[in-house]
Amino acid sequence: MTLVAGERCLRLYRHATPTGEQIGRQAMLVFCPRGYRLYTNLTRFVSFGNLSNENAKLHSYVREIEVLKTAGYTLPEMVLYVNSSVPMRSG
Repeated sequence: MTLVAGERCLRLYRHATPTGEQIGRQAMLVFCPRGYRLYTNLTRFVSFGNLSNENAKLHSYVREIEVLKTAGYTLPEMVLYVNSSVPMRSG
């Protein structure tokens, strides 16, 4: 299954919800393969233009977490890193 959240839905819900809307300048793509009674997902964000300053900062946090995972950090270690480094978003 593949889900896509366009620019408006991404801003409102932060989840991919089925609509007939056009994607816009940015989107979240969620791929949900299934096999051997297991589900997994892969989420990717795409932008068709420059990111806003806020979205660029959020994207940098995601890149930092991906680097930690690639370096072999465990999930608890990554959670500690995020809790100490990433400011909470209001709203």
